[in-house]
Amino acid sequence: MIEKYNQTDVKGRNFIADPYFEKWGNGDWEKGEPNKYTKKKDGDRTYLYISGKGSISQSVMLPEKSSGKSDKPPFYSLTFDYSVKNKATVSLILTYLSGGSERDKKEIILEDKKEWSQYEILLDVSEEDTDIRLEFYAGKSAGNKGINLTAVDMQLHIGGLSPESIVFENQNIPADKPLLRFNYGRKHVLNIKPAADNAWRDLDCALKWGGDIPASNYPISFTPELNTAQPLNKEGSIWEIACSAQKVSGIPETFSVILASEYSSVPFIFSAEIGDYLYKLTEPKISGIAVIAQNTPAYLSIRVVCDYDDGYPDMPGVPDIDVRWEINGGESIGTAKTDTDGMAALTFLPEKSGNYKLAAIITDKTGRESRHQFDIIVYERSPWLDDTRVAVNNTGVDLSGEAGYLMNGEVTVLHLTCDKNRNAFGRVTLENKTGNTGVTITPAGGREIPPEGLSWDLNITGSDSRELAFLLTSDQFGISQEIRVIALQNDSGKEIQSLKINGNVPADLTQLCTGPSESMTLNCTVNKLVSRLQAELNSKDSTLLTAEPAFGQLQSLKNNTAQWELHSINPQGGFFDLALNIPPLTTPLTLSGRVLPQEIASGIETMTLNNAPVTAPGDFLLTPDNIYTLTIKPHPLLKDIPVSLVSETSNGVAIISNPPFGQEVSLAENGSSWQISADPSSARGKFSLQIQSRRGGAPVNLNGAVLSADLQDEVSVQMTDGFSGEKYKIDPNIGFVFEADKSYPLVVRLKKNNLIHGQTVTWGLPDGDSHRNAISFDPEEPVELTASGAEWEFSYTEKGDTQFDLLLTSQDKFSYKIPCHIFNDADYLERSQCEFILNSNVIIPDDNYHDIEWKKNISLQLKLSPDATMFLSGMSLALITHNMDDKDDILIVSPDKPVLVTQDTCEVQWNIKSNVAVGHRFTLEIVVDNLKSITSVIKFLSI
Repeated sequence: MIEKYNQTDVKGRNFIADPYFEKWGNGDWEKGEPNKYTKKKDGDRTYLYISGKGSISQSVMLPEKSSGKSDKPPFYSLTFDYSVKNKATVSLILTYLSGGSERDKKEIILEDKKEWSQYEILLDVSEEDTDIRLEFYAGKSAGNKGINLTAVDMQLHIGGLSPESIVFENQNIPADKPLLRFNYGRKHVLNIKPAADNAWRDLDCALKWGGDIPASNYPISFTPELNTAQPLNKEGSIWEIACSAQKVSGIPETFSVILASEYSSVPFIFSAEIGDYLYKLTEPKISGIAVIAQNTPAYLSIRVVCDYDDGYPDMPGVPDIDVRWEINGGESIGTAKTDTDGMAALTFLPEKSGNYKLAAIITDKTGRESRHQFDIIVYERSPWLDDTRVAVNNTGVDLSGEAGYLMNGEVTVLHLTCDKNRNAFGRVTLENKTGNTGVTITPAGGREIPPEGLSWDLNITGSDSRELAFLLTSDQFGISQEIRVIALQNDSGKEIQSLKINGNVPADLTQLCTGPSESMTLNCTVNKLVSRLQAELNSKDSTLLTAEPAFGQLQSLKNNTAQWELHSINPQGGFFDLALNIPPLTTPLTLSGRVLPQEIASGIETMTLNNAPVTAPGDFLLTPDNIYTLTIKPHPLLKDIPVSLVSETSNGVAIISNPPFGQEVSLAENGSSWQISADPSSARGKFSLQIQSRRGGAPVNLNGAVLSADLQDEVSVQMTDGFSGEKYKIDPNIGFVFEADKSYPLVVRLKKNNLIHGQTVTWGLPDGDSHRNAISFDPEEPVELTASGAEWEFSYTEKGDTQFDLLLTSQDKFSYKIPCHIFNDADYLERSQCEFILNSNVIIPDDNYHDIEWKKNISLQLKLSPDATMFLSGMSLALITHNMDDKDDILIVSPDKPVLVTQDTCEVQWNIKSNVAVGHRFTLEIVVDNLKSITSVIKFLSI
């Protein structure tokens, strides 16, 4: 028997389960014909004897294909040891499967080998194959013959790893000399990305330990753990390597980490080492204040420690490290070694004062440079003057300048802030200088300066204005600082000696008024105590007035005076509130008033005509016998301003006003009104009105027109029979004629010289009319009367004959009434009990033909019932002839025009001369000429 393979020679994982049949019978191998199998021993090796007709088989699931496309693709091999007993015909049967379906099947007859031999074959696996089935067959003959079998080995052969990139701690490392440098107290990330053409791509691989000392002796943990496989993805696969901060003695600092695949005998080996390679700077500190005048340096210190992750806060100092000191971005000023605790220090006092940037710089074992910058302020005079700020009631005080200002009778807050080196000041105290009177300082003791600064309350009593002085002292250095102030009254008005508007002293500073084109000159004089201050004029509204100097701009009180020129910039005018102030005084002198608008319209809040808003110059439409109320409600800006109403007319147009035109009226807060009407003798036509004021401002121009009582002066109205298409021109005095349950298009067209162009109109009924739910106009919304006219669709939905009035209205401007008659159906004349008399004989219009002698005259009478007379009054009846059999047939009707029905009409008669050939038929129709669908038809036969 051939010796079992040495594990170091195996190229990868054997895909065959129980290759030496050591666990025969556990189900790894499937049996064919029973009782043909004997497990045997040969030394420490086992094999299986399969006697004639017996067979064993095993299916192998192939691993997921690598996505790598290398020049030398992976391949599978199969080897086994066998011997043949008594010349049995034995064979190997290979079945290739793809997704459960058989792709190919091959049977290989094995040579008759009495002694143990090794057989090796490369398997013909395709890209589509997912499984392969191996079967060993002992031949067709039974008896004491068969095959001995062992060491069945199926291998996948791939080469070594060709990485596209290896990234460790966000740094690419070379594949030819891969070095992993593990730092105590840090977590590292290793990302390995295979090359696109490498066979390792998408296959499982694992990190293995390559050192002589076991990995468990090192303070290192791997995720995934060592020897745990994960796919080597095309995007790269990640291992996290965490190193604790705990040092372990007696272990080599260098070792190796191996990336291995079960399909390759060529591992990828990383050189590795562990130690403290990363340093960082910490605990920067500045002690003392560098003051050139006092020859006092500042002391800088910093500590170098191991750079561990946040999970390891105890980072030891690193001794004997060079700390390089640079100034202002590059100039080296020295190098110092760290002490046993990692500390390094620098004494700093330059020759000149100013702001300095010092940097402490180190380089760790990885070559990484770290730096920390110190911002140092070197004082020339003293810390008080160079590094502190004093504010009185939030207003800064120049410690080296002239005296500041405080208010008498108030508690004043003096605030000291120090942006840098606060600790160097120690405990600070504010004291009264000798000679101060009437001042109490709280608190009285010394205090350290916190980040937000120190504050003292100064309670200054007394009503006189005086100069005071205070001292700032420190327990750390003997330099004090004097603060000088002047105590003033808090009211700016009390410090102003005089104020004039346009050279005059105003009687009331709250009732100032200026016209739309006027300017105001404001001049004030102050007492000498505030002559070093500046004055400002402020306005709540920046859109009404401009000032020279500008609002909010301080101007010096030259010769104790200040002056402003004010100009109106808003055509709308408005109210103004001004505040004249002298900081730090907090109570200003207030002035208020109004600027009238450039246009009177800007000061009008509402303008109505009979309570309807007047929004356009052409909204004034007056109709005869009506009185209109024009009401103007002013904005408060024009309250009590006098205005008058004037008119301009021509071409016989005359209008009346009360109060009369030209009479002044003061605009009341709740509104002022004029009663306006057309003079009874006025012609139809246009007029204009003006609202004007002697106080100035462009007048309000209003245009209007006096309308006549007759709608036909403005428009023509047309109705179309929706069934026959016949169009009817409507006389507004006669009105509409409709049939119920039918739809009628209506068109209103403006006449050439109309006065209502652009007005919006609607159709409706008088208030309280009972027909409201039966009528329908589409659209219901107001329609604008334009040059092209306006259209509606009308219908009436209730049964019965009725009449009512329709109104064509334009809001509250005008309204025209038009009568409307509704016929229930076309058979009105028959239903209303009218009599039809033919040659003195009463007839009934129906489908029967009435005999008429040839060339005999016909008399046709229609006797109206009283109800019909009343209902048809104002309409016209007509007799229509048609439907004659021959074009030579002649009928002459008299009268041949429509007959007007009045309230006195009892009957209507027509005489007809007939020249219709014997045997020919014809038809006479009595129709309502205003709507010809209302008809009575009588049929005739000439005999």
